[in-house]
Amino acid sequence: MLLSQFDYVFKNKDLQKILLWGLVENRKSLKKLANDREENGARLFESITDPHFKENAKRYRAIIALLISGIYYLDIYATTNDCTFCGLDLKTTEGRSEIEDALSFLIDKTYE
Repeated sequence: MLLSQFDYVFKNKDLQKILLWGLVENRKSLKKLANDREENGARLFESITDPHFKENAKRYRAIIALLISGIYYLDIYATTNDCTFCGLDLKTTEGRSEIEDALSFLIDKTYE
């Protein structure tokens, strides 16, 4: 799911703008979008991951929060800057593949 999100946010300029606006502007409509996103996420956590991770569910949520925020940032960065991030060109297939491999690695280690 996170790998799909990484690609989706990169390709969706409108979503990138909404994410940025949500960070810098205090509007009811943007708050509603954020709240709706959180409610959907909460349903996923409560029905899928919380039962699996039990007493470590909050730690898993924290790890996912870091990964999702990193995905958002890297995708927005890649589409607004003409430079690399940590030496990776996130506009290339090779650079994006490195991030995807890292995401998979982190998720696998989290499940362990």
